[in-house]
Amino acid sequence: MNLPRAAAAALIWAPGLAWAGFGDLTTVSSYSSGDAVVDIQAEPEGRYLAVLYGGDDPKVAVFDTWSWAFIEFVSGSEDPCADADPKSLTAWSADRRFFVGCSNGTIGDLRLQDGFYTRGSLSVSVGADAVLFVRAIDQQLVAVTATGSAVVATPFSASTGETSTAWSIASAQTPVSAAGATGGIVLLMGNNLVSGFSASGGTLTVTTAPAGTYAEVMATGPNTFLIAGGEAGLLRYAVGNTTLLGASAGSFESLVSLGLWDGDLVVADQGRGQLGLLPLGDGGVPEDGVDLWLDIEEDESSVRAVSGVDGYLVLGTSAGAVRVKSDRPWVEVGTAAPAAGVSGTEVELSFVAEVAVDWELRVGGDTLSGGSLLGSGSAAAGETVTSSFVLDDRFDEGVNLVRALVTDRDGLVGRGGAYVQKDDPPGQVSLSQNSVRVDHETLRLVFDALPDADIESYAVFLSDESFTAADYAGCEPGTSASPCGPSARVDGEKGVRIVPAESSQDRVTVSILGLTNGKEYHMAVRAYDASGQEGPMSKVVNGVPAAGKGPAELSGEDGGLCGTSAPATALGALAALGLGLGRRRRQVLGAAAGLVLLAGAPVDAWAQAQSKAETTGHIQVSYGNVELEDTAITGVYGTSGNGVTMLEWGPQIIKQVELTGGLGWFRENGKGLLDDETRTDGKIVFRAIPLTLNAKVRLDFFKDQILVPFGAAGLDAWSFKQDPYKGDQVLTGWKYGWHWNAGGQLLLDKLDPRTASRFQAVSGVDNTFLVVEFRKQDIGSGDEGLYFTGQSLNFGLQFDY
Repeated sequence: MNLPRAAAAALIWAPGLAWAGFGDLTTVSSYSSGDAVVDIQAEPEGRYLAVLYGGDDPKVAVFDTWSWAFIEFVSGSEDPCADADPKSLTAWSADRRFFVGCSNGTIGDLRLQDGFYTRGSLSVSVGADAVLFVRAIDQQLVAVTATGSAVVATPFSASTGETSTAWSIASAQTPVSAAGATGGIVLLMGNNLVSGFSASGGTLTVTTAPAGTYAEVMATGPNTFLIAGGEAGLLRYAVGNTTLLGASAGSFESLVSLGLWDGDLVVADQGRGQLGLLPLGDGGVPEDGVDLWLDIEEDESSVRAVSGVDGYLVLGTSAGAVRVKSDRPWVEVGTAAPAAGVSGTEVELSFVAEVAVDWELRVGGDTLSGGSLLGSGSAAAGETVTSSFVLDDRFDEGVNLVRALVTDRDGLVGRGGAYVQKDDPPGQVSLSQNSVRVDHETLRLVFDALPDADIESYAVFLSDESFTAADYAGCEPGTSASPCGPSARVDGEKGVRIVPAESSQDRVTVSILGLTNGKEYHMAVRAYDASGQEGPMSKVVNGVPAAGKGPAELSGEDGGLCGTSAPATALGALAALGLGLGRRRRQVLGAAAGLVLLAGAPVDAWAQAQSKAETTGHIQVSYGNVELEDTAITGVYGTSGNGVTMLEWGPQIIKQVELTGGLGWFRENGKGLLDDETRTDGKIVFRAIPLTLNAKVRLDFFKDQILVPFGAAGLDAWSFKQDPYKGDQVLTGWKYGWHWNAGGQLLLDKLDPRTASRFQAVSGVDNTFLVVEFRKQDIGSGDEGLYFTGQSLNFGLQFDY
């Protein structure tokens, strides 16, 4: 169970009376560690209180003010300072965190998780010296370190951890207190220095205070700081004003600590042995006079820290005592019995109020009236009340705080609480045959993660022998069948895989590799929670690993060279294309020149025939979706989206006749098919590089003819590759055939002659056409295996040069 560790260090309860008013506050609870209390900080919503202890073994402790139960000293793996000592702390309003300054020059954090404060992920170094004070200012943290003759304030973002030195002061004295608020920070240096600065940074302003011993500085407003000045009393200081504004009225003998309680200022006067309450006016400035004095008990005479939390006043002393004072009715709550159970468990809880009260037990929420009501009634002073309730839907899975709320005859509400854990076993994982994914030598299970908050892992069982969930309804602890399911070895591997649960993962995918294709395996899943409880076994499903079939397997393709038109003839024709461009009259596109070099040497006859033509060659880029007839290809990749990109180029024999050669790119990615026409979980990639050679006739008879119809025919060779093939091989081959195409070319130069002229001067391109063509191809249709016969509508651009 993950219950709070309150039992390790319970509070020492002290009796008190409940009367209204600051002067009637009495000690209602206390705890002593023996080490001096250095600081007390309350998180903004007032439920949790952090206490910093000094001495030979500095440490941080956290109290839960709803139960006033001591949670624990934060140490070991939860210590925000790791192996260093905590020196200072502050509360952060953005997300209810505490930040701790450490002796090794770092700052760590404590974060609230599931009702407990644990070590966060932040660890920022601000120097080599101890962080004596860390304070929150305008959603930034300011660290104050002692660096010999200097004090450096370093602001940084709590989210990024970036640091930068911004303020310094030349002083050999060590700061004894620090406070921050909008507008800057104030440090007490030694006995008689007060240092302040604005948020703009730079050198700290030094102000000399009246001689005396100063104990603590506290921010009470945007630009107002109050100082416990020992015998000098209470002083007020404004950032940017180099003059101390003087002491507030009141008879002080030796002020040692300051705090806030319900919006008013509390001062601890060690000389008087009393606590004083001063109302604060606008801007955090004390009004004249002390309204009330409260006697400090003898062993509280050296108060070091004061903090007010939601109607309770908390004191920390140099002797290590933490005292809780309140005028509210105090209720002492016992331990729930049992402290943990599954749904339907009946739990008893006892509590005692010191005065006559009306009471309620509630769970859920963190306000006085929030959550669900578990019971109510009335009790006389000192009467032990025992109430029972059942763990049901009103309780969350995990730890719950059951709150005892007591209201006295004056209407004041006191509170206490005890923790109880609802720890149901995990639910059943939902599996069906649809959860099984098949792949080459692999099975995958895909299922919905359970919503239970405390799921820690899933056990996935695999066996080549059939079994049922009833066979493993439960296993005795310590037996060989643990986790509870088949544990026989399967294909040399243990048939259980433990999968950690991911709290942010809605779907869980488990891949089981290294299996044998064609062999049947049986699988089931059960969940385990943080306390080791197992959920019921899921339905048992089965699967057979298999390599998915791609187009090659479906068509019986063996690869290699094949084609109805003589392969050698087609290859020879493509190789002899040459695609020489003849002599050029002007610059040619860099890309076109590269393609010419790849195509081969110029052909003199073509060059001579073109000597009087306006252009010598052309280059065309086009794209189209080819509608293939081969059902082996379309069965895997579908009938749409089979796009082919082509790059074609060649010489112009005369204005009306062009020879064209080119190459293209075809790629598809899809899941393979099984014999039952279901799909595997693995993907099969198919690629092809089409090569083409054709002659084109253009009906271009007029100068700057805006629309040029054309027709063409030629030979094709497609080099193809499928990966994987039969699970682990790569299949390659060639297919050959022919094509014809027809379409039109729209002269774009006529639409924008000025741009066309500039483009010609830069690139050497005479004409630019928008091309639309219909293409019919017959490639490998008479062969065994794959063929690429089909038709397409292509769009592109052609450049004549």
